[in-house]
Amino acid sequence: MATNEQEMAPLNPQQDAEAGQALVSVVPDEKQPEEPANGAAAPPKKIRQQEPAELFRWKLKENDGCCSAWCTTIFFLVYLLLTNVVNIIIAGYHLKILTDPYGTHTICYYPSTGSESACTEEDARIYYEEFGLSVTFLIIELIFLAVYTLTTIASLHALHKCIPWVFMVLWVCINTEIIFILLHSLLTGIYWGIFALLLPMLFSCYFWMIYQLANYFAKGGIYDQDMNMSPSPNNYAVMYVARPQDLAHYHAQYKKRDTEPIDSKKLFRMKMNEGFEFCCCMCTMQMWSIIWLVYMICQNLLWFSASVVTTVILYDPVGTWMDCLVYNGSEVTTADCRLLFEEYGLTRGFSIVACIVAGIAVIINVWCWVGLYKMDRNAFMSQVTWLLVQAFFMVLYSVFTGYYFGIFAILIPLLLSCHYYNVYIVCVYCEQRINTSRIPKMQAVIIADQNEIIYVSAPKPDPVKYVNDAGQPLVPPTIEPVQPAQ
Repeated sequence: MATNEQEMAPLNPQQDAEAGQALVSVVPDEKQPEEPANGAAAPPKKIRQQEPAELFRWKLKENDGCCSAWCTTIFFLVYLLLTNVVNIIIAGYHLKILTDPYGTHTICYYPSTGSESACTEEDARIYYEEFGLSVTFLIIELIFLAVYTLTTIASLHALHKCIPWVFMVLWVCINTEIIFILLHSLLTGIYWGIFALLLPMLFSCYFWMIYQLANYFAKGGIYDQDMNMSPSPNNYAVMYVARPQDLAHYHAQYKKRDTEPIDSKKLFRMKMNEGFEFCCCMCTMQMWSIIWLVYMICQNLLWFSASVVTTVILYDPVGTWMDCLVYNGSEVTTADCRLLFEEYGLTRGFSIVACIVAGIAVIINVWCWVGLYKMDRNAFMSQVTWLLVQAFFMVLYSVFTGYYFGIFAILIPLLLSCHYYNVYIVCVYCEQRINTSRIPKMQAVIIADQNEIIYVSAPKPDPVKYVNDAGQPLVPPTIEPVQPAQ
């Protein structure tokens, strides 16, 4: 089929869905004359290839109105922008308190409830320093918030231009903000501020799917009206794993998967060793999975050792361990470790449970490493689940031992849970466990002039038509269900 590319006016999503068109659509050239009535050859059709940004906007604007993903995403970005401005003001105010002379600012509230009734005034600088707030932490937080704010503004642009890496940076910033909110709440004594973590956690899930959707269109994905932003394997595999040519091959093989099964392990290793488009050298999912497993094994062994040590400390008599450091503003003193941990709320039971969780984490890490070669999807899903369990226990362990900055370590499990879910999806896809009714059917189109093969959505089968002997249409017959015999 000899064709050329031509830019044409975009269809709206409803028209595009009705026409069954996708990333590449075959449409007639409006500038060419109509087909001659004398039976001459029809003018050649031309290929229209929509830009990824246009397809991305179409997808987000489906069911356009108050509930479309387009409006929701803009609302969330504006909300994040406003909250960043508020957080910058709060952090700047606290920085001013810590840099002004003592006695300049006073504070009057109870840290346990936030109530202002029956409170006594206290020097704000001394109050915050006793909780561990420092100028260094606030400067780091302000720098982060500045980067976060610029990223949020850039995301508004990326929403129109379909720039995946901007959404990836935004997603990292949202997860990092969870750590800063938690630490800022603990270091200012406003413990109920931890409830503010809920929204960033929800935004993290939402913008991860926005990133995957943008990345799907950027790598040549087609417009599929049935696809949504659900992380379920049947939907997520289309966005993350499949390219248009993969979809065509998947359908061709799916029908004969029992008679002519493919080598799933070979396909899995090929997918895992494909290089990332934005990286060079040996930057593959397989390589990064191994690097992260090595890191997690070392981290979990260290966490296991720390949990064993705290358990021993809690069982030893008071006065046995006297070398725990306590930071009081600019002063550093030593204290009895057992009394210090018990004051922060650490118990023997929790310390033993932390040992068990860390030990199981190491076992799952090794299992996942073996699973990379044996293609064990149960190992990958167990890794995802246990990373989330680890994140929860690491927060509690950091709080109960008084080492609040250790909370930054939970950022890695949150990020890695998404990475290993991607590995799990690749495995499920290679095992051909994706429901094909959720994957758009594709067909190959050869462009002779450009010596290129492109993939377009396959046309939907025509409905059955009932006609009489003269070729006139008839009303479809009503088929009554057969009643089971008594």
